[in-house]
Amino acid sequence: MLYLLRPHQGIRWIDMLSYIRAAAGERRVDLDGLDWLEDDATTEGTTLLRLRLALRHGTATRTGIVVDAGELVALSRCEQIRSDYEDLVATRPNYRKSLAELEAVMPGTIADEDESDALLDEEMVETLAASDADLVAALEVTADPVLVNHWRSLGGSVPDPV
Repeated sequence: MLYLLRPHQGIRWIDMLSYIRAAAGERRVDLDGLDWLEDDATTEGTTLLRLRLALRHGTATRTGIVVDAGELVALSRCEQIRSDYEDLVATRPNYRKSLAELEAVMPGTIADEDESDALLDEEMVETLAASDADLVAALEVTADPVLVNHWRSLGGSVPDPV
């Protein structure tokens, strides 16, 4: 999958293999002319992080910067883990209600679930810390000055820190 970031126009995506980006550069193909789809799922924070990564790993086009989804793995991994964990935590209150009925038949069920939840929470803290460290490492790569200048020339704001 490829993403196209354009100043003041949000993010677009296309389900295309990453080698297309390299081949397009070699053959001078206009990536902007592909049938890009609107990415409705991004938040402002995600957009900013994608831009920061695109400024390190992207390819300039007439209207923006194309970046391979593979270059955004650290970001997407963080997002997915957080989202899945938040969804799980949100289901706990309803699940707890059903455990109360089970506790009457199987004493200790709630205590077992408390222990299981505590272990999961502890593991998630460690997993999220490792995932965040991967993202930090991806952002430690110096931004490409050519891409930064290109982005600015298109009217885009460069995040601080880049």
